[in-house]
Amino acid sequence: MIKVYHGSYVEVKTPDISFSRGNVDFGKGFYTTTDFDQAARWARIRSRRAGSEVAIVSVYEIDDNMAS
Repeated sequence: MIKVYHGSYVEVKTPDISFSRGNVDFGKGFYTTTDFDQAARWARIRSRRAGSEVAIVSVYEIDDNMAS
C-alpha cells in the first residue's frame, strides 16, 4: 500500500476531478503528494485563501498494484 495526501480546507472523502480548476500548474486533476508535510503546508495555504480557519489533510491508501 502507498499513502498519498491531499491538503485543503475541507475533507475530501471521495476525490472528484469535476471540482478541480483548469488554471493550475499541471492542469485539471486531483493533486496528491506522498509528503505529509507538503500536503499540510498546502492545506494551510488553501485555508487562508478561502478565509477558513480549518486546514485538513485527507489521507488515501492506494494498492501498489493500482499505482503503476
